[in-house]
Amino acid sequence: MKNSKTLFIADLDGTLLGNGAELSEYSKASLNEMIGQGLYISAATARTYATAAKIVSEVNWNVPLALFNGALIYDMGRSQSALIHEINEIAIKAVLKVLKKHSASGILYKFENNAQISYYETLGSSAVRQFIAYRNARYNKEFIKANSFQAIVPKCIACFAVLGQYDEIVAVQSDLLSVADISAIAYKERYIESVWCLEIYSEQSSKQNAINWLREQYGFGCVVGFGDSANDLPMLKACDVRVAVGNADPELKRAAHYICETNERDGVVRWISSYTKNI
Repeated sequence: MKNSKTLFIADLDGTLLGNGAELSEYSKASLNEMIGQGLYISAATARTYATAAKIVSEVNWNVPLALFNGALIYDMGRSQSALIHEINEIAIKAVLKVLKKHSASGILYKFENNAQISYYETLGSSAVRQFIAYRNARYNKEFIKANSFQAIVPKCIACFAVLGQYDEIVAVQSDLLSVADISAIAYKERYIESVWCLEIYSEQSSKQNAINWLREQYGFGCVVGFGDSANDLPMLKACDVRVAVGNADPELKRAAHYICETNERDGVVRWISSYTKNI
């Protein structure tokens, strides 16, 4: 592995980012120094392009990032998408039918012509209001009011994010099990208390598929992955070397080859620096 072309790829929230959802000055400087020395470094996140780009814009990434949980692979250096996994039209219609049945609301994300467009139908849900307010305040992110998701041309849809309380999200997720060609991932919103999110993607969208694509496209013989949550397990299984940050879930630590410092102590960049010095 030490003689192989190696990719280092990290989850963002809870892993590469500190608890304030920011990249420390130390990590930014260290990442740019290592990339400048010829290391290949990337990130894989469920975050959208609009938020991820603002958080990590000061890093001179030399490998595309996997965004939207792998639905979008985006080349930050060239400011263009390298790959988009769209939700197909039949699946979109089936998803919208389920959302209507449950009176569920959330955000629809399109990525077209290298631009992200974020739509919402209604602000009647407290969860949707909090979600939009947080991202407006933190990232100055724009959301467009749609008369209905049905009215939006079903093209280049990268993701639906359904927002609500736990019981609501579980009920929607259960009904989506019968919809073909999609994946639906539920999790508690990290930065908004009591809000749960259900993200709906093309079934081809995943961090592990993104890693496999990057491996093939760029000829990486070794991939080193970093994560913090049990949700990162499938991603790390696509890696040759698995590293858990010190604040990671116990399940992830048990599956890891190595455990590094916590996200608050810049564990990822310190581990990469130490590892590469020994090569």
